[in-house]
Amino acid sequence: MFKLSRWLLAAALWVGAASAQATAILADEGPDNDARKQYGAAIQAIRDGRFDDARQLSKSLTHYPLALYLEYYRLTAQIGKVSDATANDFIARAKGTPLASRFRTLYLRQLGQKQRWRRFLSLQKRAPKSTDLQCYFYRAKLAQGSKPLAWTGARKLWLYGKSRPDACDPLFARWQKAGRLSDDLIWQRALLAFDARQTALLKYLSGLGSASLKSRTKLLLEVYNTPEKLLAITWSRRSAYAKDIVAHGLKRLAVAEPQKAVAQYRTMAARMGLSKSERRAVMATLASRIISRELQDATPWLDNAALPTLNNNALTTRRLRWQLAEQDWSGFERVLRHLSAAEANKSRWRYWRAVLADRKGDSEVANKAFVELAKERGYYAFLAAEALGQPYELNDKPPVVQADVDLQAQEAALVRIAELLYHNDSSFALIEWQRLLANADKPTQKALAQRALDEGWYRMSIAAANRAGEHNWLAARFPQPFAKTFKHHAQQWNVPWTELMSIARRESAFLPQARSRVGARGLMQLMPATGKQVARKLGRRYSVSKLYQVDENITLGSAYYKELLDRYNGNRVLALAAYNAGMHRVDRWHKKDQAKLPVSLWVDTIPFKETRAYVQAVLAYNVVFSHLQGGTAPLFTRGESAAVY
Repeated sequence: MFKLSRWLLAAALWVGAASAQATAILADEGPDNDARKQYGAAIQAIRDGRFDDARQLSKSLTHYPLALYLEYYRLTAQIGKVSDATANDFIARAKGTPLASRFRTLYLRQLGQKQRWRRFLSLQKRAPKSTDLQCYFYRAKLAQGSKPLAWTGARKLWLYGKSRPDACDPLFARWQKAGRLSDDLIWQRALLAFDARQTALLKYLSGLGSASLKSRTKLLLEVYNTPEKLLAITWSRRSAYAKDIVAHGLKRLAVAEPQKAVAQYRTMAARMGLSKSERRAVMATLASRIISRELQDATPWLDNAALPTLNNNALTTRRLRWQLAEQDWSGFERVLRHLSAAEANKSRWRYWRAVLADRKGDSEVANKAFVELAKERGYYAFLAAEALGQPYELNDKPPVVQADVDLQAQEAALVRIAELLYHNDSSFALIEWQRLLANADKPTQKALAQRALDEGWYRMSIAAANRAGEHNWLAARFPQPFAKTFKHHAQQWNVPWTELMSIARRESAFLPQARSRVGARGLMQLMPATGKQVARKLGRRYSVSKLYQVDENITLGSAYYKELLDRYNGNRVLALAAYNAGMHRVDRWHKKDQAKLPVSLWVDTIPFKETRAYVQAVLAYNVVFSHLQGGTAPLFTRGESAAVY
């Protein structure tokens, strides 16, 4: 347990070296300096497992704004030793902060592991959200004799297509022993596991239940492993099991052999009497695979049967992008009709409808659509402005922030946020900030955005302006921190500094301590391996922790961006796509001997949704930052517009 606690602390408590720029507003001076140093020493003592030292240091920090955080970290590092009285006291004192619920979750997990059911239920009156805690909750109810509730909970937890936490096993065992696990429930979960592609779970389930069920579940497993077997068996419509196997097997066949599945779908669906929902599920899987593999022979069925029946925006937009890549404008026009009204009204489809009208010679319709779209700010609005040959509309309209908005009620949390940022505990700082925004009205949200902007909490000013609906407040949504550092490295590599700033705005929203789910770090979100590679080329000493330092991150990030620009002959579109998705993918997507698309079409048909949005956002941000500096950067350079992709 101690090892686990240390791991949790490492994830939550990383305290790196703060850059002078990132913490300028919280410089190491003033009356709190000693307390800050002592807090940092106490945190380090906890990380080292020196809990007596941490406790001793905390005695003089009772009035420090993060005293409760220090106690939280100390208690959770020793969660197995926390007494009931201590837990009750901490939960009560932490009310109104993010710490209460987090501590409570960790503490409940300990109670469940120790099977202290009465104590567990004294704190948890209703079924919690966390799956493992749900299992502990129903086990606690079972221990108290509430069998009906426990069995209902077990059934609900059972019907899921993936494995459940180990904490659920004793509950399922008691439930099964009580005779509550029927063949029907086993079969339902087997079908869920089939759809979730959980082979190990499906194999396990094939060993449960009656002999007749086992034979059918094993057949289901065989069809999963060898979908073509579906076509070699004569299925009986009268068997509900057979119907289920065919319905799910057709989806599996669609993944493995979509052309065969298209040929067999209608016949088998009719013969087996598949329901409307079952047919739609098979149809959706088939449509998805046809689009993924770009099976031209199946497009008549896709366009004339599947898409009109499904009315699925996700599938329809994927098909539209395929048609854009093929420049199939007549087909594009037909499929556009299958979008919902809300989806069709999004800027991307308004732009492409205008392009379509222009290609058809309907200049009046095209011009009207371009004019309306060009009134907005964003990637497609800028494309529309270029089509009209007019300047971009930036809509820079800062709101009136009421001077009389009183933030006294938020002051304690604001002070905690300032101290958390000083100690680079940005995760909890952001959680505290989101809680403030969630509980604030619009005037208060705007006041908080201004406060964050004044303090230099840039990611928070962006979040607050967005939450308040003030999307035209460019100063709050597009702040310009670390300008001197960005300009220095932009000059070094001969790239516009607004491009570097646009990358950082998209990557981290200017949070130096940002870390992505895949491990990218810092302002410009460099992966450790990439940072190491670039540092070696520059002859710089490297450590992963340096990626959280503003100057080091911009040094390496700007050098990497320049490397990508050189690789793609100064083409920012390709360089930005590679910055997000990797050079190997961009080289695969952009094969020079197959180039046929103008830049706007290529960007809209980038296979990865994230990369597509990334390239569009960074290019648009560069226009905005250039405007804020009094410039007029184009969305695309002449070279980018003239190239084919």
